Amino acid sequence: MDLKNRSTFLDLHVILIIVFIILLSSCSNKKKSYYDAQVFRYNEHSNISSLDPAFAKQLSDIWAINQLFNGLLSNYLIYGQ
Repeated sequence: MDLKNRSTFLDLHVILIIVFIILLSSCSNKKKSYYDAQVFRYNEHSNISSLDPAFAKQLSDIWAINQLFNGLLSNYLIYGQ
């Protein structure tokens, strides 16, 4: 092999090794930026107008507020946060 082909051959191997390292590092299991317990998900087909208990007039609003504040209170009693 002449010097030019050898250089191209080495460059190709270096590029393949770098691509392989990038692929391996991208397959790692990354941690989420939030914990699932810190996200409140509530499936309600009607819009919730307010999360303020003083302004809750519809039954769907009252149910959502009740679940939210009871969950906050139980987390406070369990974890003290």
